[in-house]
Order: sequence, then structure tokens, then C-alpha cells
Amino acid sequence: MDERVILSREPLNAETRLDLQIGPITPAARHYVRSHFAVPDPPRAISIAGAVAAPRSLSIADLRPLPRRSAVVTLECAGNGRAFLDPPAPGEQWRLGAVSTAEWTGVALRSLLEPAGLSGATVEILFRGADAGTPPEGRARISFERSLPLSRALADDVLVAYAMNGDEIPPEHGAPARLIVSRQTAPRSKASINRT
Repeated sequence: MDERVILSREPLNAETRLDLQIGPITPAARHYVRSHFAVPDPPRAISIAGAVAAPRSLSIADLRPLPRRSAVVTLECAGNGRAFLDPPAPGEQWRLGAVSTAEWTGVALRSLLEPAGLSGATVEILFRGADAGTPPEGRARISFERSLPLSRALADDVLVAYAMNGDEIPPEHGAPARLIVSRQTAPRSKASINRT
């Protein structure tokens, strides 16, 4: 029996099998996956660059000695339930399994940004994933990016997670580190974090 319902293999998009769910935590092998591009080889580090005084690169080994915290977070794709829309909407045809809950462990994002010396002009932080590709309607290769207003990025509950349910984060879930934010807002960027 498959652990997830596969919607597409390249890029990987897969729903949680709700009929297999027992308890509040979704095992990593059943946690839904939303990808825009192929799952990349896990990068060795994350970098903090852009409008900062001291650009830096940090490996997971660099993150582990920092004060850690864990949070149980439910993630849901904005398209969850799209398969039931009438008239049909374009995009992945999620039924109801594009939602999962996991325990994420890592460090507060602010503990990485503040030592880099953010410019006083910084208003947003741009996050660039290691996943990149050419969208079906596009002509140029792009990286997957999102941003947060600086005030939200510096909140204590925003994590750079390096563990999922007590284990290393699998590649399809963003290994070696994944940003965990309880909500997102519209993008505008000044400083950036890249997974390299």
C-alpha cells in the first residue's frame, strides 16, 4: 500500500492518505508534498546575504548548538480541495489530503538574522529554496522564492527547522532545513536567505 496518493511524480506532488492517519502527527512518509520543481539534492548549507553587514553560510552542524525549539504545525496547501471546484480550476487537483501535521525542531530565524547585521533599510526577508526549474508557462529558469515582512521574520515562532518528527528532514520536505512559518504575507524583498 502506498504511503501517499501521488498526483504527479515530476515534480513530486502527493497527498496524505487520510484513511491511514492515526493521531495528530503525520509521519514524514505520509506527509503531503507540494513541489513546483524537481526535488533537489540537499544543499550543504544555508546562506544569509543581501542587505546585511556580515554575510554568512551555516551548515546544519552550525545550527544544532544554538538554542532549539519545537513546534507542532499543521501545513495546508492553498489548493486543498481544488478537485471539487465547479467550474474546475487549473493547478494540482488536490482532493482533501494536502494537509498534514508534524513536529518541527530547529532554531528561531531571528537567531540567524540578527548576528548578520541587517541593514536599517530592510523591510522584508527573501527566502530562496534549492529547488529551481522552468515553469510550464515560463521561458527562464527560476528558483522557488517567498518572503516575509521583517517584523514577522523576527518573531520567535518562525523556525529554521532541521528535524521533522524527531528525525532528519527528508529531501522531499526540504532537507536539510525548512522554514516553518505559521502564516505568510505578500512578498517584497531587501535581504535574502539562500540554500546553497
